[in-house]
Amino acid sequence: MRPVTLLLCCLLLAITLAGAGEPPAPASAPEPPLIEGVDLVLNMDFPAAYQHFEAVLRRWPDRPDGYLGKGLAVLTEHRGRRRLRANRDAIVQQLQQAAERAEQRFDARREIRDLFLQGMARGFESQVELAAGNLWSAFLAIREARSLLRIALSQDPGFVDPYLGLGFYDYLVSELPGLQRFVVSLLLDKGDKRRGLEEIRLAASRGRYVREYARAALMSIYAYGERQFGLALPLALALKERYPGNPDFYYAVATIYSELDRWDEALAIAQEIRERMERPTNGFRQERRP
Repeated sequence: MRPVTLLLCCLLLAITLAGAGEPPAPASAPEPPLIEGVDLVLNMDFPAAYQHFEAVLRRWPDRPDGYLGKGLAVLTEHRGRRRLRANRDAIVQQLQQAAERAEQRFDARREIRDLFLQGMARGFESQVELAAGNLWSAFLAIREARSLLRIALSQDPGFVDPYLGLGFYDYLVSELPGLQRFVVSLLLDKGDKRRGLEEIRLAASRGRYVREYARAALMSIYAYGERQFGLALPLALALKERYPGNPDFYYAVATIYSELDRWDEALAIAQEIRERMERPTNGFRQERRP
């Protein structure tokens, strides 16, 4: 069974906070409806996601939400190094437009939400550049994102969403082989596994915008990294229930059941996957078989 590769993009979620002067206002409930569109992406209902974000663009053309959502949808639909390289220009264009509009709105309104969206766009862009082999561009974006995340927390400690990006970085870097970790620590820092897990748990429990991503990241770490299958199972089951069109969560549940020697339940999930593949919808397509 393959790891949940979609979840690695959580490393690159960034919430940007910049500028001097009057502190930004706390994040408010999203409008336009960004979270609803992101749910469609996580459910791999890409036609509905594109339709949703096109409607957002028509109603709010000066806001970053529609551009960011379309970029995220293309990135998720075409994940994988080769497909991301092939679609790099289209994805980066959407994300750069999102970042530009978020920056413009922040300059005019000083609202933290616009900086949040600017940072998300910057973080997702770095993932695409990494897949395209543009390592320096990706490094600069990651370094900027981490710095800005820390500033965001200092300005509004109650806005816990930045902990996802910071925590996932801390965890992944701490798990790198010795030489790779040494090189990364020269450029950024060496990471901290325990701190990273604590930060991701906080985002998963109290996050405003990235809660579901944080829960998916935490499930992936428990299942594939820490092999704490008892902790991974309730998260995987909840994600499978919430996003029935995403086969990654079915594979995760089947893997966890098998690791727990719960073979009947693992086989039942495998049968469910096979039946869903025979009637392709959302992410259940032959090219997504493990």
